[in-house]
Amino acid sequence: MFATYGGPFTRPFFSRRIGLAFDSSTGQYIQNRIIYGARLSGNVTNKWRVGLLNMQGAADDEIALPSYNYTVAAAQRRVGSNSNIRGLFINKQDFQNSDDYDRVIGGDYNYNFKSNKYTGSVYYHQQLNNQFKGHELDSGLFSHGFDFNYNTPELRASYYHTIVGIIITHK
Repeated sequence: MFATYGGPFTRPFFSRRIGLAFDSSTGQYIQNRIIYGARLSGNVTNKWRVGLLNMQGAADDEIALPSYNYTVAAAQRRVGSNSNIRGLFINKQDFQNSDDYDRVIGGDYNYNFKSNKYTGSVYYHQQLNNQFKGHELDSGLFSHGFDFNYNTPELRASYYHTIVGIIITHK
């Protein structure tokens, strides 16, 4: 429910990073204790699926790591017989410092026509990060793309198009 948003190289959420913290003194990721976690997902109706994940990581004073809360909310609605439209909200936040957050909001449309002969997806995700809030580069925190696949027993052809905004700062 949470792992397949975006394109194959631009997934906005990777749950295995929860419980890992970067130690700048060693330049390596170390395990970070998780205080609690909960995940709820499933079908609401035959057309709607929802998912909610919430986890709280422990603070680590040795590496100056605050206690981050991770929240992911996802909703999916089936369109037609095999297509769907999906929305995603991701939030990583230090509740002790309201300026320390990193969020992504986005939507995907996955299409499937003529019994898998034509498949693909279209998506747009926008990152909201206080580090560049109000800065002219703030609009560069995005990813969008689409893919198209043609599948027959004789031929399979695919096209992927992805654009990821970048931040360039000058000193």
